[in-house]
Formats: sequence, C-alpha cells, structure tokens
Amino acid sequence: MFCTDIPNPVFFIFSNSVPHLLYFSHIPSAIIALILGFFIFNKNRSGSRIVGGLLLFVSITFFVWIIFDLILWTNNSSNLIIFIWSAINLLEMFISASTLYFSYVFLEKRDISFKIKLFVGILFLIYVAFIPTSFNLVKFTLNDCGVEQGLLFYYFYFLEILFSSWLAIYLIKKIITSKKGERAMTTYFSIGAIGFLASFSGANVVASITERWEILQYGLFGMPFFMAFLVYLIVRYKAFNIKLLGAEALIVAMIVLTGSQFFFIQNPTNRVLTTITFVLITFFGWLLVKSVAREIKQKEEIDRYAEELGQAKEKLEASYRVEKQAKEELERIGEAKSQFIMATQHHLRTPLTALKGYLSMAIEGDFGRVNKILKEKLGFCFESTNRLIKLVNEFLDISKLQLGRDILEVKEASITEILQDVIAEVKPEADKKSIYLTLGLPPGSVAPAMADPIKIREALYNLIDNAVKYTEKGGVRVSLEAGKGEAGKNTLLITVVDTGIGMSKQEVADVFGRQFERGKEAKKVYALGRGIGLYIAASIIKAHKGRIWAESLGQGKGSSFFVELVAK
Repeated sequence: MFCTDIPNPVFFIFSNSVPHLLYFSHIPSAIIALILGFFIFNKNRSGSRIVGGLLLFVSITFFVWIIFDLILWTNNSSNLIIFIWSAINLLEMFISASTLYFSYVFLEKRDISFKIKLFVGILFLIYVAFIPTSFNLVKFTLNDCGVEQGLLFYYFYFLEILFSSWLAIYLIKKIITSKKGERAMTTYFSIGAIGFLASFSGANVVASITERWEILQYGLFGMPFFMAFLVYLIVRYKAFNIKLLGAEALIVAMIVLTGSQFFFIQNPTNRVLTTITFVLITFFGWLLVKSVAREIKQKEEIDRYAEELGQAKEKLEASYRVEKQAKEELERIGEAKSQFIMATQHHLRTPLTALKGYLSMAIEGDFGRVNKILKEKLGFCFESTNRLIKLVNEFLDISKLQLGRDILEVKEASITEILQDVIAEVKPEADKKSIYLTLGLPPGSVAPAMADPIKIREALYNLIDNAVKYTEKGGVRVSLEAGKGEAGKNTLLITVVDTGIGMSKQEVADVFGRQFERGKEAKKVYALGRGIGLYIAASIIKAHKGRIWAESLGQGKGSSFFVELVAK
C-alpha cells in the first residue's frame, strides 16, 4: 500500500482495493468488540468487576487503535502521521499487556501480584520516556510511505514478542494443569486469546519490519476470532455469570456481521438475498431476546415471591390458617408458572423454529457463499437453537403434567426394544468415557407394557443417560425382569445400576422431586446439567400409574434406579 494510493478518506473507504476494503471491514468487528465489552462490564454484577473492566479496556483500546490507524492512512501531514504512529504503537502494547492481564484474572479468578505490575509498568515507562526523542520515528515521507525507524522500534518489537510469548506459555501451561471439568473452557479461551494476540501483534511487527503495510489488514481478523470464542464461552459455559448476554451478543454479532457484507457485495441478487437475511435475523433475533428476557424476568419474580413467602411462613408457623394459605399460594404460583410456559410456547418455539430453519439455510449456502469461520459460528448458533427447542418442549411436558393434562397415547409398547434403542444411543457417550454400559434381558419373549412408547423412552433415556453422565469409573448395568406386583398384576421391572458418585440419604429421598437443582457432587462431575431429567422421568412414570424409586449406599458408592410398569 502506498500513501499516494489514498489521497483522501472517501477514496480510502470506497476504493475497490482489497486491502482497503479489508481494513474497512474491521470497523464492524471493532464495534462488536466494544459492544461486547460494555455488555460484560455492565451485566457481570455477580462476578469480579476487574474482569469486565479489563475486557472493556481491551475493547476500547482496540477500537481507538482502529480509528487512529484509519487517520494515519488518510492523512497527508508527516508530523501528524509520526505522532499518530507513535500513539498506535503505545496503544498496541496496551492491548497486548491488557489481554495478558485479562486472561490471567479470568482464569485464575484473582489479581496479579504487585511485583508483576511494577515490572510491566517499568517496561512501559522506559518506552514512553523515549517516544519524544530521536530514538523513535526519525522521519516519514508521503510519496512512498517511507519510514526511518529509530532504536525504540526494536524495543517495541521486543515488548510485543514478550507479551505474546508470555500469554502463550501461560495459557498452554494452564491447559495442561487444568482439572478435567475446566479444561475444555480453558482450551477454548486460550485458542481465542492466543489467536488474537498472535494475529494482531504478529501482523504489526511483520508489517513494520518488512514495510508491507497491507499485512496489517489481515492481522486484525484476530479480534472477531477472540470475541467469537468469548461469546461461545458465555453460551456454553455461562462465563461471567451472565444470563441474557449470550443471546444478545449472538444476535448483535450476527446483525453487524451480516450488515457488513453490504460493503463487499457486487452481485444484485446477492445484495437482495443479504438484505432479506439481515431483516429476518434482526426480526427473529429481537423476538428471541425479548422472549428470553421475559422468561428470566418471570423466573426472578417467582423466585423472589417464593422467598418472601417462605419468610412469612417462618414468622407465622404457629398459625394453621396462614400455613394453609401459604401452601395454596405456592400451588397457585406453580400453576401460574406452568400456565405461563404453555401460554408462551408459540412465542418461544415458533421464532426458534424459524431461526433454526434460516440458520440451516445459511449454513447450506442458500443465501450465498459463507466463509469457513462464519459457517462454524452459524453452526454453534444452530446447535444452541436445537438445545433451546428441546428445553422448551421439556418445559411444556412438565407444565402439562403439573396441570393434570393427559399427554399420553397409551398402546402396547415393547420395553425390550425401547431399552435396546436407548442403550444404542447412549453407548457412544459411555465409550467416550471408557466405562461399560450393558443390558440384561430375560430369556424368551417379554410381555409388552401398556404405555406411551415415546414418553416411556424419554423417561428411560433420562435415567440411563443420567447414570452414564455421573459415572467416571466402572460403568452402568441395565436389566429388565418380568414379575408380579400388587393384586397379582403382571409387571415389568427396569433396573439401572451405576458405579458413579452415589447419593446421601437426603438426596435419595428427594432426587425425583427437585427441579433445576442438583447436588454439589453432580455439579462437579457434569456442569451443564439442567436438573430436570429425573423429575421428567418420575412425572412420566407416575402418569403411567407406575412406580419409580432410587437407592444408594452413600456418596461415592454408586446408585440404583428402579422403574416398575404394568405389563399387558
């Protein structure tokens, strides 16, 4: 890139030169980083404020760097160019050091020591002290963008390489030493952080040394790469303790990135398709965020009201009348919650289904060619939407069962075939964990059960999948037996025995009654559980007039789950 190629900012922005267009395309990425930084800083109320502050600082500094560099290449004053050039080098070092600082605080959940802060501060002071001297930029010529660099630039290269290497070594060491449950999140974060700093700092250093300034444009792709990984951590691992940010950030990122495509489209057909995609993403994204926000607000109100009601119950425990009213009020709240979820099913499921469809079309290329990075991120969105749709359906089933509505289509159901199908589906997960998963069936034919095959399969899947998830060593043994129950009725007994984390007596007593709540050991082993699988299984079995119960010898001694169904 030559200075004579850029006589004014308007030509720079709308030039057909690939490096120019690439550079301008990074402005939306910088805006996304800025928005994400503000979101996390503003909404990370329950976490460490220093984490949100550091990310916000990195985002703001990167945005200012983009603007300063844009001024640098659209200006014709040598003195101003030298000043701006010195400023962006200082900003670049701030970005590198702050990214390292942010990574440490985010993963260690504590601040760095004063000695390290003092060491880095001295390094910066040395650099700042020599900026106004002849050791910095000596001169700059406009006709060919010629730069005569002083000795300070070698110190600048040293600091950039130091901070990038420091970050890479720390994160690689952190991945190796992380616990099994934290290693995946640490790995994803490390890929994003190392990719960002290596791309950003590396491109600047290489461009400065070779004076091939177009390299700068490609190095800026590191920031959207890093932001994408942060959004994934928020959605997948609930990073920063933020409830709504995942949905908001994904929608905003999709809107901005889709909108930025208008600067590159030459084909009128692609422009029309991109416009349609932009409108649909904006509309359905707004519906999705609004629905999630309404659900979160409703849940918070119910939780707050239940807490207040619990306090009132403690104060008026001696009064039978007040206790009865409290019980009725709790039941009313539960019914209201179920009614709310059912009433809003179309507001949740309809936009989600539409969003899933358009995401699928975008991934398949129906709206035009999608680059590899965007296709990968759209894939993440598609998987998240699938999980949301499944969760909505589970909520609807719970609500219908709680309201006493019949959701069963009873007919002859082969429990043997259902168990074989479930085992085949869960087996890959067990193999992945190197634990056994076996099925024991009685000899000969087994009488079918009078049940809803789909719902019974869901219940048995939840039981077996739950056993595999919370078993780290040994395995899970599933068996089926035919027998006689009360009043001489033919029964089928399904037993699921695991060698997993086990349960205390208290956990055994209410394991099927908890919703959205799990034991401490369960959270350690499987952090992504929602705490409703066993509740749904118990609700389905009880709706079939069957019995379900659990047994355990204690923590770390495995668990046994039993299901008894009426056979034909």
